[in-house]
Amino acid sequence: MSNKSPKIQSFETRQAFYLFADIRGFTNWAGKYQLEVRDLISYIYELAYTIFGSPKQEVLLNRVVKFLGDGFFAVKEYTPKTFGTALEDLMEKCILFNKTFNEYIESSQFHEPKKIKFSYGISFGKTERFNIKGMSFDYIGDRINFTARLCSYGNNEQIIIDHDLIDNIESFIKKSNLKNKLHFDQIELKGFSDNKDIIIFELGNAK
Repeated sequence: MSNKSPKIQSFETRQAFYLFADIRGFTNWAGKYQLEVRDLISYIYELAYTIFGSPKQEVLLNRVVKFLGDGFFAVKEYTPKTFGTALEDLMEKCILFNKTFNEYIESSQFHEPKKIKFSYGISFGKTERFNIKGMSFDYIGDRINFTARLCSYGNNEQIIIDHDLIDNIESFIKKSNLKNKLHFDQIELKGFSDNKDIIIFELGNAK
């Protein structure tokens, strides 16, 4: 029986928004309530697919790329003409996901539901999109690593956002009549030489 090595079928530059999301303190919670982990993860994956998109053929991909244990990685590709609306759509989906998830958790039988909260990281730019035969598309590039680091910096119910999106985020809040608070910070991210300016979008008071 021979083992065939994976072969890349396509490799092309794409522009997209990148989203990482995961549960803060999941390891400690799961260690205490192992019998509840399966039901929680099943719900998270189903909800993520429903809101952020599942694999299907589209010119501009808008989907969950992969699940990462207690979280997921999603993308929303854009063109120069769709940049603003694509970001607004992604922000709306984050708010909807967070709200729907919290309502489910609070009405469930999970132990310590207040400790089951998501944080999110959003960035954008060019990466390389590729796929291997028999597998879905994936992305590679420093933007992916950067976005994952942003997510890991966040606390409960915060979206940590690339500071270069500040004008778009402020416009989105005003247009949507939201009351979300914005904070700003400069942080050092592992693997990046310079300190990075970030936006902290508080989801807790989203309407």
